[in-house]
Amino acid sequence: MNSVPPVVGVSTFVFVAVITAARWFLLDEVTMDRLVNRALGWNLAGLLMAGPAFALDHDDLGHRLFLSAGLIAVAYLYGLARLLDGAPAAAAVRRQRRYNAVGASVGGLVLVGTVTEGLGLPVVGGLRWDAVIWAGSYLPILAASVLIARACIRELRLPGATVAERLAYSALLTTACCWIVSSCVALVRAAIGVSPEQPGTAFAVLAFVNFAVIAVLISFPVVDAVLVRAQLDRAGRACRVLRPLWRDLTAAVPEVVLRDGPVHDGESLSRLYRMTVEIWDAMLHLKQYRADAPFDGDVGGRALAIAYAAQAKTQGVAPEPVRHAADAVPVGTRDRSDELRYLLELAAQWPKARALAGLRSAAG
Repeated sequence: MNSVPPVVGVSTFVFVAVITAARWFLLDEVTMDRLVNRALGWNLAGLLMAGPAFALDHDDLGHRLFLSAGLIAVAYLYGLARLLDGAPAAAAVRRQRRYNAVGASVGGLVLVGTVTEGLGLPVVGGLRWDAVIWAGSYLPILAASVLIARACIRELRLPGATVAERLAYSALLTTACCWIVSSCVALVRAAIGVSPEQPGTAFAVLAFVNFAVIAVLISFPVVDAVLVRAQLDRAGRACRVLRPLWRDLTAAVPEVVLRDGPVHDGESLSRLYRMTVEIWDAMLHLKQYRADAPFDGDVGGRALAIAYAAQAKTQGVAPEPVRHAADAVPVGTRDRSDELRYLLELAAQWPKARALAGLRSAAG
């Protein structure tokens, strides 16, 4: 790995480290995300351990430190590939324990062999055992790459995939194909006596580029997660627009608040669905307090009627029977998209209607 130019190695390490840290913080609940995060983490750990050794010109030590951690990363990569290829998700944890046990055992042998050689006690005669293990590590990488490539081809052949999904699977397929070719080349080189620890600058740079490409691919969910946390996605923006209306109506009609079940603050769609349900329930309840004031034709009039109804309820006015059957469902709402559009229009008129009705804001 010391064949990689420092500028390439350091920049790639920093980029992947940032992506990995963000994923561990934002995306670590689903099994597939955990496998990705741990594979990246062990790869970074290997680079971090090996870096000082390479800097001090202890190349053999650097290679072995990187290999010991990299073997566990390979175990996670293989587990991820099995999951992508359709292996039962319910057994993923149990499978991964077996893969990790193999990777950790072989990685431990690398460290033990390094220590014993450092003490002047060769493990096996003149055999370069570390080179054998290094070459052997390409076998599970090759197997994982084939599984990933097969999964990508299967997904690309399915109808109905979006352009973004096709681009992502195509990029992952290209990377998997590069891994297949590089693994085969490394195995052939090892068979003819070329040390797999010295792949050459071009080969090492290509490996780092593939590593960076994978990091870019898995960074897209991080961007989505950040947008959701910041409420900058479409559902989050809708929640921000609806919040003043929702806050005032649920303050006037607290009994409509869905208290059963957790509120997922990081899930904009779940939050938006819950807010819209509670707004509709509140408006249905408030119809009793404006029985003699049906909706006007425009959204502003409707907002004003709802604001007066909310004020009446908060002041303890007794409810009345609804006299206008046509007022049961607002005109123009047919499906969820239409309902959301209606609520957004209503929310845009809400501050003015609240002020005209003299309704005190729940935020105040």
